[in-house]
Amino acid sequence: MSRLPVRMRDDSGTRMAYGATLGLIIASIVVTIASGTPGAAPATAGVLQGFALLFTLSVSGVTRRTLLVAMVLGVAAASTATAVTQLSLGSSPVIAPVLWALIVASTIAAIVRHLGRVARVDAQTVMALLSIYLLLGLFFGYAFMLTDALTGGFFVHGETAAGSFVYFSFVTITTLGYGDLVPQEGLPRALAVTEAIIGQLYLVTVVALAVSRMTRKKAERA
Repeated sequence: MSRLPVRMRDDSGTRMAYGATLGLIIASIVVTIASGTPGAAPATAGVLQGFALLFTLSVSGVTRRTLLVAMVLGVAAASTATAVTQLSLGSSPVIAPVLWALIVASTIAAIVRHLGRVARVDAQTVMALLSIYLLLGLFFGYAFMLTDALTGGFFVHGETAAGSFVYFSFVTITTLGYGDLVPQEGLPRALAVTEAIIGQLYLVTVVALAVSRMTRKKAERA
């Protein structure tokens, strides 16, 4: 099966494709957090996030069929979120966070698979690894939304905005701990702790090792 033409290259003229993905993911996160719409992210945030994820999948060299499936899931997720917003429902839907979580998880897997085919550790590799870090934050944000929908509440004070879950996810994965949003006992707290542990271990092992190898190779060439 044919693959998309967007590929990473190891020559000195490499186009920083993962730099673009990093910027798009950051933009989608900011827009989602700023949206503040109860129940689901607005259409603008959904479209931007869907584009960011599809672009990342394309850069990672997935098949056209995989990209098409991701596109269909993204449209379904955004449509569901928009419908819930228009109906002014008071809780996060189950379908939207499940679909978004599937797309995010598939995007992470695609980047990992792509990096496995790249021999060199360079700046683009580091950007790809940082993209994974941000995608982990998004994934847990949707996991929190799903937990809220299934258990009837994730936060002690009953927050239901999609932006609140994504905001709390990144506050957690970076271990900032502002304390303005507090998860309930049981599964919510367990998920929050799991994300914090995974996030810190990822930074001090995977990302740190990649940066160290890139720096060492530059020193050897100097």
